[in-house]
This record gives sequence, structure tokens and C-alpha cells, in this order.
Amino acid sequence: MSKAQSETFLGAVAAKNAEACDINEWIEKWHSDQVELRGLPEFLGFTEIEYETWLTNPNALKEILKNHSK
Repeated sequence: MSKAQSETFLGAVAAKNAEACDINEWIEKWHSDQVELRGLPEFLGFTEIEYETWLTNPNALKEILKNHSK
């Protein structure tokens, strides 16, 4: 796993350093980080489609995480 990937929410979940229930903490971290240059989808490790899917259906997070664990 690359350093950039491990610094995303999805990377942290894959490394077992975060769980699905931690996503709001990651979003809060993104909002409070004044030097973060990535957009929120990239910070979380989502594709644009995954991000849009999650925004419209937060329950889709489990499926997104499952797809990334393959």
C-alpha cells in the first residue's frame, strides 16, 4: 500500500487503523486541516462515483468498503 493510499480513510480501514464508524472523524479532520489540498473524496480515498453514491446513500459505505477489501 502506498503512503498516499494509507493516508486515506479507505487506506486506514484496509490497514485496520480505522473502521466504518470513524468516517465522521475523518471528515472533521479534513474540515479542520488548513493545509490539506485534496478534495474530500480523494482524502477519503473514494472515487467520484463512490463519493456520490455514499452522499445519496450513507448505507452504501459498507459495500464500498467491501469492494476495496478485495
